[in-house]
Amino acid sequence: MVPDWIYCSFDSKECMKAEDFFRRHGVRPRVVIDARKERYGRLEALRLARPADGVYAVHSKFALYINLRSKRPDVGALTRALLSPTGNMKSPVVCCGKALIVGFDEDLYREVCELDVPKAESTQAKAPEPSVWKGWGASAKP
Repeated sequence: MVPDWIYCSFDSKECMKAEDFFRRHGVRPRVVIDARKERYGRLEALRLARPADGVYAVHSKFALYINLRSKRPDVGALTRALLSPTGNMKSPVVCCGKALIVGFDEDLYREVCELDVPKAESTQAKAPEPSVWKGWGASAKP
């Protein structure tokens, strides 16, 4: 499944990893939002999370899942998952179908975005290439 949109700052290591992951798998998000140009705060982040069934918040190698459909979520926990200490939305944030992924984790991207790519292929080291996302119209909103 092609990601519906990605909110990313291209000078961030995690965003560069996400970009590289999608590039290696031949996947191009429908909409790319440049976090350096468009800052999303609390209200925008909650608005983007509203149609989602769940939010995966990745920190290091741990992922927290917040189910937004089974019961009303704690807004405080949801904003902590979506926002950085500065009050802006964390990046990268990827929307695949009815799920939001905050942060970067290859296995989670593969599972949630339903990418049928063998794990061994995605872990092979490849030479970095220049960013190809910069010309994708990064100012579009989802």
